[in-house]
Amino acid sequence: MQTLAVYGTLRKGEYNHDLIDGEMISTGTLVGWRMLTNGSFPNVEMHSGSSIVVEVYEISDEAAEKIDKLEGYPHFYDKTLVVCEGVVAYMYLCRNEMFDRFDNTVVIDSGDWMEKHEESYENKTKNVA
Repeated sequence: MQTLAVYGTLRKGEYNHDLIDGEMISTGTLVGWRMLTNGSFPNVEMHSGSSIVVEVYEISDEAAEKIDKLEGYPHFYDKTLVVCEGVVAYMYLCRNEMFDRFDNTVVIDSGDWMEKHEESYENKTKNVA
C-alpha cells in the first residue's frame, strides 16, 4: 500500500481517477505550493504565499505502478513526500525541464484544479515568474 496526494487529473471526478483503487483518507490544502497548467494538465511547484488543494488516498502497489506509468515516472514526473492534514503522502511533480517545454504556462490562482477555467487560460500569456 502507498499513500498518494493528488491535485489534478487523478482527483475524484477527473478523467484519470479510475486508476485510484483505494479510499480517500484526507482532503486539504498544502501551503507553500502553487499550481500551473499548460491548458491540458497541471503541475505544482514550491512557491511561498500560495497553496494547492489535494486529496489523499491509500492505494495498492498495483495502482501505484499504473499511476507511475501514467505520470511517466521517473522521467517526466518525479515524486516528493508531503504532509497533508497530518498524513505523509507521495505527490507527483512534473520535472521542470519537461514542463518548461510547453508554451503558455499559466498559474491557476485558486490552487484548485477542479476550479480551473479554460476560457481564462486562453486569455492569459505565460505569467510564471
